[in-house]
Amino acid sequence: MVTAMHVELQVEAPADLVKLYYPNGKWGGLTVDGACLGALGDKVTVTVTVSRPRCQVTLEGKIGWARRKATRDLGLAWGVDVADKSDVAWEKLLAFARDELTPDALRNAARVEVALPVRLTWAGREKRETMIDISIGGAFVRTHETIAQGTTVGLAVRAPGALLTTNLEGRVAWTRHTGTSPGVGIQFVDRSPTGLARIQKLLERVSRS
Repeated sequence: MVTAMHVELQVEAPADLVKLYYPNGKWGGLTVDGACLGALGDKVTVTVTVSRPRCQVTLEGKIGWARRKATRDLGLAWGVDVADKSDVAWEKLLAFARDELTPDALRNAARVEVALPVRLTWAGREKRETMIDISIGGAFVRTHETIAQGTTVGLAVRAPGALLTTNLEGRVAWTRHTGTSPGVGIQFVDRSPTGLARIQKLLERVSRS
């Protein structure tokens, strides 16, 4: 079994993270300064830490390129192409880097994979869609609708075996229009004890189903 190489990448501010981004393949990747210690295609995990405001996310990927010889203008560097399985965390990180998310939205809350019908309402519109995963901080809803980031949305969902519908309120934190699963990442906005208890109860129900 081959163990993936682990890299710690620290930047001071979100804008510094954007500078390290490069478009490549499906999700793009991050540039890492210094000598590359692996071969192209080797698996890598990257823990990205932003100092101000503080946030930390771990991504999975592979070595996509390497500059193994420095020049007068360019130092040694290499790139980590982000793996598809990191897409949610990756898009959240990029959204944060563009100042579209608060650090709270990037907390490593455990996600529960589901396939629940959900009634999504926003700006006077209503659509029945499918919730793909949920955590204490938010959910991903698969949809082909274009809903702008920052839009307030209502979610009405009923866990398997539940008699009553759970109504939640959220805000669109990021969107995805490409790939096999387009949709919106929704950050729950009610962080009161009552709101958190409602989400926790829903999580317990779907975890048992």
